[in-house]
Amino acid sequence: MLHAMPARRTLLACLTVAALLTGCSYITGDRSAGRADGKPTRDANTSSGALQTGWMNVRNWIRVNLLALDRTSPKVVTVRFRLTNTGDASFHTGDKLSYTDYGTADWHATAVTLVDAQARKHYYPLTATDGECVCSVFDDGGDIEPGESMDFFASFTEPPGKALIVMVPNTPPFLGVPVGDKPGPVEPGEGQPVRDAAKLDLEAPKILPIVGVSRAVDGSKEEEVDDKEVEVRLSSDVLFALNKADLSPRARQVLTDVAARIDRSKAAVVKVDGYTDDTGNDAINNPLSRRRAAAVRDALTGLVTRDGVTYQVAGHGSADPVAPNTSEENRKRNRRVSVTFAR
Repeated sequence: MLHAMPARRTLLACLTVAALLTGCSYITGDRSAGRADGKPTRDANTSSGALQTGWMNVRNWIRVNLLALDRTSPKVVTVRFRLTNTGDASFHTGDKLSYTDYGTADWHATAVTLVDAQARKHYYPLTATDGECVCSVFDDGGDIEPGESMDFFASFTEPPGKALIVMVPNTPPFLGVPVGDKPGPVEPGEGQPVRDAAKLDLEAPKILPIVGVSRAVDGSKEEEVDDKEVEVRLSSDVLFALNKADLSPRARQVLTDVAARIDRSKAAVVKVDGYTDDTGNDAINNPLSRRRAAAVRDALTGLVTRDGVTYQVAGHGSADPVAPNTSEENRKRNRRVSVTFAR
């Protein structure tokens, strides 16, 4: 089950993890097939009229048909999908599609989300000022009996991308979904109230940046990329000798790669920040970290070929560690020079 993420940003890695952990087949197409008992097979296909089909990895076999992703009103898109219980026991949808605590009278399809991978944005369903989601609202968890289906929807602020990722809990992501155009109120499923974004007063949309984090196998650098900027954390152990601020022979190759990234970016300002671990004292660490940052700045100035780039240099000593200084491995990560610039 997906849970609400209180953090400010969402890891890009979660998309890959979601697909790997479900252990479900992910199928696209227009044909209908499967095993005689209704359970999915590796070559099962969509039901007629579905854009894409996936299977929920729950105790019952639940088919998820993605029916549409349409622009339903200005700057609003709506996902419509259908759950079909192909198992032999009743299926309770509330705790699979909602962030609402289990056992409440009303449930909302708030756990369905959109991802614009190119813009690195994660979109959550709109909420009206009445506190209700602009999505399917259903009583008592919306039980689906064996052989039956139930339709759901969720509306979002329209992302700029033309092909999006639709995330339904416990199901592999629906990839490359095109945005259609079908203005007008969404017809809710049986027993669900109409929630028309065009006629509701809406709260500010919840849109989180997606952060990609990577680390070089040799430990020479870590990289964090979000929707606005790139931060490359370079290991001081690779760039410098112990307690020194003179760049090592190996540093040039590492900095050449960083310079190429800056050349490809739109950055006008590059921030270079030096850090140490918590050994020693501020009287030594603060000036050392600044001298190291200045050395990296000087090298980048000669490697970056694009005009109009300026640099800001600072040394922070042991402040702002990226990991607790509780092990040598963590201290090594904290001994770094960070180069930050706009994408």
